[in-house]
Amino acid sequence: EFFRFLEADGFTDGPVEIIPGSSADSIKALTWYWASEWYYDAQHYEDALSYAGKALDASRKEGLEEIACDCCNVLSIAYFRKSDYHRSLEYARQTLETARRREDENRIAYSLNTLAGICLASKQPAEGIKYITEAIRICERQKDSLKLAVRCGMAAELYHSLGEDDKSLEYSQRAYDINSAMGLKDKAAIRLSQMAAAQIALGQFEEARTSLL
Repeated sequence: EFFRFLEADGFTDGPVEIIPGSSADSIKALTWYWASEWYYDAQHYEDALSYAGKALDASRKEGLEEIACDCCNVLSIAYFRKSDYHRSLEYARQTLETARRREDENRIAYSLNTLAGICLASKQPAEGIKYITEAIRICERQKDSLKLAVRCGMAAELYHSLGEDDKSLEYSQRAYDINSAMGLKDKAAIRLSQMAAAQIALGQFEEARTSLL
């Protein structure tokens, strides 16, 4: 009934299916995981952490690596929202480790982006660069323009934090070009703001004025 509700609400792309013959613990893991996603989306972070933790324990008990990987991701981003960067980083690294073991490029990419964001927030931009650079390579290989723009935007923020504003401008310009070509005006406006921040730092005040206008 919970899974039917998620589908009807448009929260999932389709029905969450339970494989016939699944053990009680595997069904609990799946249900608790989706509960954690639901609560995270509703910004009820304590509930998201509670259900993701229970789902992680159950999925590890059953050897369900894919669910365990996704649980670690929810734990990471929920702790990030609570500004607990230490635990957020711990679970993000577990997500990446599991994704690498499974050779799952999509999960590798989002965990790398999460790690880069944590590094930016916790003032470790140099550490974040290595994560976002790999994430960008994956997006380029997959030809995923939408995600590539997001990753380039993150790279722009990291390089700006490092004071390497020539590179920040390069990545923000790239992100802007992608978003503009896709007709995403709101996202393109964010990229223009990133470009202006780099241009101001580089002393390019007229160019920054143009970007902001």
